[in-house]
Amino acid sequence: MNKEDKKLLEELKSGRESAFESIYNIYYKGLVVYCYNLCKRQDLAEDIVQNVLINIWTKRSDLKISSSFKNYLFRAVHNTFISEYRKQKIEIDINDVKYQFIGDTYMQSDDLTEQRISIVSQAIDRLPKKCRTVFLMSKIKGLKHKDIAKRLNISEKTVEKHISKGLATIKKYVYNNSHLIKIITFYKIKTA
Repeated sequence: MNKEDKKLLEELKSGRESAFESIYNIYYKGLVVYCYNLCKRQDLAEDIVQNVLINIWTKRSDLKISSSFKNYLFRAVHNTFISEYRKQKIEIDINDVKYQFIGDTYMQSDDLTEQRISIVSQAIDRLPKKCRTVFLMSKIKGLKHKDIAKRLNISEKTVEKHISKGLATIKKYVYNNSHLIKIITFYKIKTA
């Protein structure tokens, strides 16, 4: 660890907010870019980096860093990403949900696409009101978890839980109703 890192770590451990601000100003953007390359979601990348930095601040007195501060931070972001991925299997993109249940053997047509969208729409409509609101704010409007939490006066954790629950419910509904698409497709092939 170089002298600057040692000094920054000592100041951080002593509780100096200026040290934390320096860490934030020096590393935040680079950490977000790195994390975005892992998860391909800006809001999630920002959340992970913020959680890592908050964790460093709250556990500052127990920090033991032998490598460079930069390496430590990037490793912490990587480990947090892996942990989140294992917990949630991070974000199933809504498009993946829409098309997951259709096999490669079925030809794409406007009718089928409409049927798929209809099933996903039905699944979204069946979500509990609060869950649906949070889900749509996140996936359709593209709002960040933090913004949704502020607007609805709920915690960011609650926002994450609603989104996870929404995705799981939609995926299950789509899976359970995918046979309708297959029947319609089979019927159209037979009558063509």
